[in-house]
Amino acid sequence: MAKVAFLGPACSFSHDLAREEFPDDEHVAFPFLHEVVAAIASGDCGLAVVPFYNTTRKSIEESQLELISHKNKVFVSNVLPLDVRHMLCGFGGLNEIEEIRSKIVVFHQVSKWQKAALPDATLKDYPSTSAAVKSLCEDGKPSAVAAIGTLSATKEYRVPVLKRNIQNKPNVTLFFVLESAMPKPEDMDHVLLCSPKASKPQKAQIEEFAGDEGCAITSNWPLTVTGGEA
Repeated sequence: MAKVAFLGPACSFSHDLAREEFPDDEHVAFPFLHEVVAAIASGDCGLAVVPFYNTTRKSIEESQLELISHKNKVFVSNVLPLDVRHMLCGFGGLNEIEEIRSKIVVFHQVSKWQKAALPDATLKDYPSTSAAVKSLCEDGKPSAVAAIGTLSATKEYRVPVLKRNIQNKPNVTLFFVLESAMPKPEDMDHVLLCSPKASKPQKAQIEEFAGDEGCAITSNWPLTVTGGEA
């Protein structure tokens, strides 16, 4: 049984995905993303699930920096796409909300709804969506404060859902599965190449090199998305 690290507490998007993909393994929560990646680099955990790219926000800078800082110590062994659906929850009514809590990248993913429905609300950053939802209970169930997170978190911490599916559309996040050992080429059938700043000549050069090595490049990767109100 492997230990699978995720950004906690329980019922973050990373946790939901870890439970779905690795149901028989032990799931270990860490309060901050840098601790999740460090757990792989140190060998404390065998696997980790971390968000890396979102269709609204594009690259998730926090994850990029952590992977760079642990170069040659952590490796990507798989990519898991998730159709991310955000729930607004709280103990008051929509007309009472003065503050919204969530992970900062989430505010970009719900920007259209938030600017239309609650343009004057203060947006407060939390280490994870589940930490934001849980904080409502820890702070005495304030009626003027709401949080954005997973449906599973609203159930876990018993916070009423005020508005479902407030995310911009589409809102797909790619999660990386991290390991401490470099995957063997014979075990891989796909390689994800991230080159967002490559020029057309550079991309042509990459395609030519891949072709010479007997590989085919698909620039428009079809995603099989894990759905549900996660």
